[in-house]
Amino acid sequence: MNKRCLAGVYFIFFISSLSLVVANNLTESGSPVKRIDHILLTPEDPRGLYDFLTEELKLPVAWPFREYEGFASGGIFFGNVNLEVLVMNQDNLPPPSNIAGMAFEPAGSTEEVVEELKRRQIAHDEPRTYEFGLGQSRIKMWTTTILKDFIPGSVVFFCEYHPGFFNPPAWRNTLQKKLKEIKGGPLGIEYVKELELRVKDKEKELQKWQNLLSPDFFSSDGCFAVGDGPRLCIVESDKGNIHSIKIKVKSLDSAREFLLSRGLLGQDRRHSIKLDTNKTFGILFEIMEAE
Repeated sequence: MNKRCLAGVYFIFFISSLSLVVANNLTESGSPVKRIDHILLTPEDPRGLYDFLTEELKLPVAWPFREYEGFASGGIFFGNVNLEVLVMNQDNLPPPSNIAGMAFEPAGSTEEVVEELKRRQIAHDEPRTYEFGLGQSRIKMWTTTILKDFIPGSVVFFCEYHPGFFNPPAWRNTLQKKLKEIKGGPLGIEYVKELELRVKDKEKELQKWQNLLSPDFFSSDGCFAVGDGPRLCIVESDKGNIHSIKIKVKSLDSAREFLLSRGLLGQDRRHSIKLDTNKTFGILFEIMEAE
């Protein structure tokens, strides 16, 4: 994905978005990653998926779906992470029906993160800072640092939010209160438990992710618990992509009943349910009961 395409995505996401400001200082003894900040989706029908999640599932709007020249984007809050539904009418984008990537909240400043990436010999693009305003009134909004070739067909990057632009913690608390007030919507959603990454060479990919996430986040079973956000679970497959989003709900029985009543039920197992991907525009959501 080229920087021109990403610039449009980032502008819509961050100009109205809501994640945590980085406050920690990064040292050589810690991972440059603090948590997964948001997940990018490129479904078959972005507006359709946005409407489904906000109207059918009643989830809080993180930022409204808006159309601009060449792209459109909207955000939905899932308890511990935002999902960004987007469309870009440009080349070099991930294919439709894909979970297109993820953004990390860095554990320190961009300068510290870049130094740590160099020390770990992790290939990355030069950081790019986005500003808003005119003349002397311009303010720094965020800085992105894209990792090279981390997930085939997807984009993985760091995003540092700059003080004075936005107050993400306050907005995040507001969204959490909204989700609690509606009791997680008709599915009773608690949070996103994990992203399933399918890879062709699990051992090689585990080493790559371990290099990025250690020592704060260590995997003994192919899954990395990345801060208080979703886990990353790596599964060997004949394809390489971000395969699915796994969501914790309060009651699997209640969720199953709702999905059946609305014709949304896909594969049904004893301990998990998959939503019908024909109704979620190609994005695979799997739900399971909260512990």
